[in-house]
Amino acid sequence: MSTVELRGVSKVHRAERRDTGTGASDGSDVVAVARTDLHLADGEFFVLIGPSGCGKSTLLRLIAGIEPPTTGDVLIDGVAVNDIDPRGRDVAMTFQSSALYPNLTVGENVGFSLRLAKVPRATIRERVREAAALVSIDHLLDRWPRQLSGGEGQRVAMARMLIRSPHLFLMDEPMSQLDAKLRTELRAEIVRLQRRVGVTTVYVTHDQVEAMSMGHRIAVMRRGRIVQCGAPDELYRHPADLFVGQFLGSPPMNAWRALAVADGDGVVLRWMHHELRLDADEVRRFGGTEALHGREVVIGVRPEALHLDATGPLTVSPRFTETLGPHQLLHCTLGAEAVRATDDGLVSADDHHAPIVVAAASSVSFDVWQPLHLGVDVDGIHLFDGEDGRSLEQSVGFGSGPRPTVSAHERRP
Repeated sequence: MSTVELRGVSKVHRAERRDTGTGASDGSDVVAVARTDLHLADGEFFVLIGPSGCGKSTLLRLIAGIEPPTTGDVLIDGVAVNDIDPRGRDVAMTFQSSALYPNLTVGENVGFSLRLAKVPRATIRERVREAAALVSIDHLLDRWPRQLSGGEGQRVAMARMLIRSPHLFLMDEPMSQLDAKLRTELRAEIVRLQRRVGVTTVYVTHDQVEAMSMGHRIAVMRRGRIVQCGAPDELYRHPADLFVGQFLGSPPMNAWRALAVADGDGVVLRWMHHELRLDADEVRRFGGTEALHGREVVIGVRPEALHLDATGPLTVSPRFTETLGPHQLLHCTLGAEAVRATDDGLVSADDHHAPIVVAAASSVSFDVWQPLHLGVDVDGIHLFDGEDGRSLEQSVGFGSGPRPTVSAHERRP
């Protein structure tokens, strides 16, 4: 097992320069990974998640040594490895495609790296059987890759990774091409396997369900930077900004604009013909009445924090429902200015019909476009700054002053 540390690591793809004597370029430099500091504990399962193009796969390749960093150092077990190639770093990788050799059987694919290392044949056979048993493919060793399903192919790739007994597992969206059922099965298999062998693992995905269910810690990336890093439950309950709040969770967090106005020891959040009151205890976690008074905020509420209540403060208009077995999702509209966090900042809708999703029991019935009243669980309310989307909750976020690129400290699983 190994620790991994990144110190000020950046990756910049330089634009090609035209030979005009002016130094002009054909385009702008692309910052794939901005200055990043990160520490992964020994034996940790660490997940990188974010939208396409955020830099998560690039960060994985920097750890593997496939790409050199533009600035900064990559350390494995405290030793800088910038000048060491991937083989010397003793890492094993899997990708979106299982990338098996079609002219080799499953067993030959699994043992190929040992064959290259000129390990005795008897030893290779024994270690192939051991690795195959770990991922439940010992009955497939004589098959050809073309005879495998997608899930079986990924299990073969995992066995090929295991047989080397590396210090690091690096996985780049290994289940993105599988169907939902296979992803669920293989997700549990990967977690079980990692817990059993205890190898430090970095897992890249765009699927927030995978991130929340698999990782000891997860890091949400955006435009080459880690926005927030921590335990899954911590990020879900206390997002550092609206981007994290809406990225983690399915369906995503509801969000709309409001004005905070002092009301005695508490605060009233007002928008259009609605208002929501927070008392002194509730306001305290957002900095107090004085800090909120007169401030434009974004209210964030997850679907499970809303419930049907005839006396509730929110009036919504149902549009349609999604039935999901024991519960259903009511898709409604709220008279408010909806807000969505994007790579370019906060984007507001101008139609004043904010979409809002409510999680309700499947037994609840309603009429389309007939008003419903909703109550809000106060503990489920999040407030974000109306300009940059940063969380106003005192225990999370980046505090006052300049936002650091990353603040990710060691936490043993």
